[in-house]
Amino acid sequence: MRIGTQRSFPDLEFSGPAFGNGVRAADIKCARRRKSGKALQSRIALYTGNTYFLWPQLKFSGILRPFSEYEELLSIVAVYDFRPDLPERITNLEVITHETWRIASHKRASATREYIGSVQDIGQLTAGDGEFENAEEFYRYWRSTARDWKKSPEAEKLLRRALEDSD
Repeated sequence: MRIGTQRSFPDLEFSGPAFGNGVRAADIKCARRRKSGKALQSRIALYTGNTYFLWPQLKFSGILRPFSEYEELLSIVAVYDFRPDLPERITNLEVITHETWRIASHKRASATREYIGSVQDIGQLTAGDGEFENAEEFYRYWRSTARDWKKSPEAEKLLRRALEDSD
């Protein structure tokens, strides 16, 4: 097992005979429930769409290996209620794990950032019943959509460096 850093992808990496000798990635996410208890306060940011996800064959700084080298990509999501009136502040913690594509939506996580977003309905999230029928549909949709996303100067710099390093 390898552990990523605070600003890297993934948070955990598993490999070896117990995992079919392929490398698996696990990214840990936290999400606050709305007061209704039926939806997330906001969408979970699943992947940065305009760097390592869009260019899966490239090794970007901040990722442990090229995205395409992972046999399986998992999201471990901790869903919680925020209770500022209690000393512990966090209650009703539920941990949900699925292949990331299974909890994805057709929407970005934020209107201002280039992140692929999750479903917000907690029933869908728990069941792994996102908006895509299969992984191929998810990757096809988001890779074609993310091509048009803007890239920050930092993302452009990472892409240029990764392209240079791949030569």
